[in-house]
Amino acid sequence: MNAIMKKLWTWQARKKKMHKDLVLRYPAIHLLGEYGDINDFDYLLGLLADESSTIRNITLTALKKLIVNNTNNHQNYSHMVNGIVERFRSSNSLLKRINAIEVMKVLPIAKREELLATLLIESANDLKYQIIHSLGDTENIQILNDVLISSDTNDLILKRKALETWYNGLNKQEFEKVRTYSTENLHYLIRATYELQLDGEFLNKVLSYAQKNDLPSPKAYPDFIIRYLNELLGKWEYDPEAYRSLHAIVVPSYFTFDQEDDIENPFVIL
Repeated sequence: MNAIMKKLWTWQARKKKMHKDLVLRYPAIHLLGEYGDINDFDYLLGLLADESSTIRNITLTALKKLIVNNTNNHQNYSHMVNGIVERFRSSNSLLKRINAIEVMKVLPIAKREELLATLLIESANDLKYQIIHSLGDTENIQILNDVLISSDTNDLILKRKALETWYNGLNKQEFEKVRTYSTENLHYLIRATYELQLDGEFLNKVLSYAQKNDLPSPKAYPDFIIRYLNELLGKWEYDPEAYRSLHAIVVPSYFTFDQEDDIENPFVIL
């Protein structure tokens, strides 16, 4: 689209952006995201509190598009990033904060880590889910560990998202960088592999390269998980080291170990 047409569409969009008719207002907001400028960004930012969920959703898309379109304009880009960050920090509304985090997804991962990582542990589940979703491409081990901690919850949706983000964050990195950490957290890796119903190739690799002294203490697992692990063993290429490591840390749940003050203490699944 040439410059004249862009100006024409933007002019029309600015006229109709506050129209009462949703059919006219919706495409106007979309066009402001495509062709708008820094002033349109400030207006759209205010629409994140609109009473219409339809308007809020198209506004999210428009804001993200505007930020991406201004990536090479340092002044505009900085203004937009600062605007969405201030919107997040100054708001006490869960909905407004979630919407702000959604817009932040277009920011570089380093910026998202800087803004959101410290909030991960202390946030309530609804906000925590959105933060984890926004940090889905992080490879920072400390952040991934906080994500793993967040999986210890009765909220099944949050648990799955946390395990998925943690697993993917480890799996896509150079193996040697995460080998020791992954070995120390093998029980969580087993849990993630089962919960997400994965092929277990990353688990297999960790088990294969695990040093005996680095293996975590054994824990008891229910029969259905042990059956699942046996199915994985049957699919993997035979590797005695992987077998040894797995059998050293996984035991049936009816086994008990250790004596403490003459009381038998069973190991339990995470």
